[in-house]
Amino acid sequence: MTNRLGWFAVSLLLPVKDQKPQSESPTLDGAADRKMSDTRGHPAAGETIAERYRLERLAGIGGMGHVFEAVDTRLNRRVAVKFISTATDGSLHDSLMLEARAMAGLDHPNLCRVLEAVIDTTDPFIVMDWVEGVDLRSAAKSLDLIQRIALFVRIVEAVSSMHDEGLTHRDLKPGNILLNRRGEPVIVDFGLAGHTAKGDLKSGGTPGHAAPEQFNEPPSISPRCDVYSLGVILFELLTLRTPFSAATHAELLKLQRTADPPVPETIVPDLPAGLQRICLQALERDPALRYADARELLEDLRRHLRGETVLARPSMLAARFEAQIEEQLDRARHWESQGLITREESRRLYRQLTSLLRPDSPWIIDSRKLTTSQVGLYLGGWMTLLAITVGMWFSWDDLSPTLHIAIPSAVTALLLGLGIVLHINHMKRYALGFLLTSSVTTPALVWVILRETGALGRIPDNARQAEIFSDPPQGFANVQLLVISGAWAAVSLLLRFATRSGAFSFTFCIAAVFCWLFLYATQGGFARPITDESFAQLGMRFAMFGGTLCAIGLALSKQEETIARSVGRQNLRRHDSWPILTTGTVSVVVGLTCAAWYNPEIYRFPQIFAGTDASMTALRSQSFIANGFVFAGLAAAFGKRWSPARDWLGSALRWIIPSHFLGSLLAMERSELGGMWLGWLLALGAFSIIMCFVSVLKQWKPFLINGLIYFAIAYVRAFDRVNDHFSHAPNLRLALFGGLIVFGLFVMIAAWKLPDWLAGTKTWLWLNSTRKKIGDRLAIDPFFGDSASPR
Repeated sequence: MTNRLGWFAVSLLLPVKDQKPQSESPTLDGAADRKMSDTRGHPAAGETIAERYRLERLAGIGGMGHVFEAVDTRLNRRVAVKFISTATDGSLHDSLMLEARAMAGLDHPNLCRVLEAVIDTTDPFIVMDWVEGVDLRSAAKSLDLIQRIALFVRIVEAVSSMHDEGLTHRDLKPGNILLNRRGEPVIVDFGLAGHTAKGDLKSGGTPGHAAPEQFNEPPSISPRCDVYSLGVILFELLTLRTPFSAATHAELLKLQRTADPPVPETIVPDLPAGLQRICLQALERDPALRYADARELLEDLRRHLRGETVLARPSMLAARFEAQIEEQLDRARHWESQGLITREESRRLYRQLTSLLRPDSPWIIDSRKLTTSQVGLYLGGWMTLLAITVGMWFSWDDLSPTLHIAIPSAVTALLLGLGIVLHINHMKRYALGFLLTSSVTTPALVWVILRETGALGRIPDNARQAEIFSDPPQGFANVQLLVISGAWAAVSLLLRFATRSGAFSFTFCIAAVFCWLFLYATQGGFARPITDESFAQLGMRFAMFGGTLCAIGLALSKQEETIARSVGRQNLRRHDSWPILTTGTVSVVVGLTCAAWYNPEIYRFPQIFAGTDASMTALRSQSFIANGFVFAGLAAAFGKRWSPARDWLGSALRWIIPSHFLGSLLAMERSELGGMWLGWLLALGAFSIIMCFVSVLKQWKPFLINGLIYFAIAYVRAFDRVNDHFSHAPNLRLALFGGLIVFGLFVMIAAWKLPDWLAGTKTWLWLNSTRKKIGDRLAIDPFFGDSASPR
């Protein structure tokens, strides 16, 4: 309704003129009694042709014919009659027939209709609707930007209908688009239109508006030519000027082939960024970089109108952006080499900047925005999931057995079907919402089927103690849970390959974790009663599972980086290594931690303190220290090749590693392992200091922060020990207090003076080495260094 009101307003604001022809020639508004010579041999105004059409006046001269305003005497209506003006030959007949068939096969309110074609006559002609209106360029001057864009959308819709029929116009320009009395744009003059499959048609077109490849020898004709012309029209609607201007057609064509158009916002500030990108994408010099046809252009326009991120990424803007990013990367490396920033800061900058070169698809960006539409997708999907899980659970007895399966099946099928349709129609953000919901409803559907049919639900008496649930409800037996999670993993994997969306890599990883858990359960891992050994075994299983995922993730990461180097990071659309590496790392960390806690003998350390009350603490501490070495090895594996995912996970592991060493020493101190606490306390303080200085090697701030924190803990524990064991000696507390002040000041002064001493020592060694070399040379060559000596 809003668009119709806008078009009605246009019809009230604009003056009414006559239909204009296809050519660059001005409209001819002469009298009705023009002479035969004016029409170059065609019937003159006042004549009646085909015993039906009375020619009123010559409306204009086009590149391929003359256009008359006429009256259909049978139906008493105004029409346009177009005569061919070229020499009569075989190609004339074919061209005229081609135009007639092209236009007659179209049925769109914004395309001028063909009413009749009379071909087999000495003066072949086509009869079309007569359109009274004003051309688009004149109209645009009286409209605001919103009205101009509304008209442009209608124009693109009309061209899209042409392209759907395999036709191209090849001469789209404001002069061939008229606004009728209702304010509707109408595309006229199909003198150059033709099937894109035809290679023998005249390419023509107007320089400055037609695509540059239309003037090649031979011309290259495709729907992308019309896309270029639509880009010129959009540029003119945004800025009220054409993208290129020159004194001659040759100069204009050269500009189109060699120069980038100006960015519209440099002419009219504060233009919508989405429209500007759409315009520049359509104006790409290379046809392969443009929209494939008007349908793709229309879809991007609709994305902009919906407030979504457009797909357009013009090469000229992308090239500037990538050049600026590369320049910043070079600067970051230079800043690091000059000592202006640290290596860690340089890596952080590099990670952030390279992530900008690898942008997510626009629909993924939109899926992360909390718009009303996106929140509706989240909320609707969550409601649907709750309905067929919680709702189905509590309403089970109120529903017939048929509905038990029919309802979740229908819901899942509907979600999956709508998601597939939306994905095929390139509405990927909405498709992701429906397909993800269908993915998470799949386990509920499989559960309902297993519960209703009782399949895999029989549990032998001797196996009941191994069930996760002591008395499993219907559908929750170990084998059934394995099938449910397996179905979820399979559906997620299929959707991942069908949609090429990394979102399903996450759901697959989650489903795979449950699969691994329930596979362990089916093998008797949860035999009653549950023991520490069973949890330890589960932890080791998860650690092995995580190690496998890490190996797969590292291989995928290497492959993705290879692809990124060959096609460019901005074109990389595969990001599977990130969820797989993350899931694998978490599984390894959680699994080994669980195993080290519940079965500290996993590493088969000798029980040095066997027989003491603290033997378990000792074994656990040793196991956690061993885990620290494992995690350090994993972090080193991540650091062998750089990628954003590896760098991030390596950083996360570096926060965990110090606690496995220092935390174990703290545990030994608290438990007074071996009947002593002082040695462990001193070891905790010493290794905390060492951990701080280890951070220097790789610029690992997590090591520094952990070292400082554990040193503070060791200091607090020292006061606790003094209070517990030497409460009668307050001088020890004063010694701890004053001693740390003195030691701290000493360390600060050493940090101040030591570098100077080291630098002086290094300089002395260099000078001493230089003097020795000179002395040795003089001993061999007495004239060394004597510039006046003859050589």
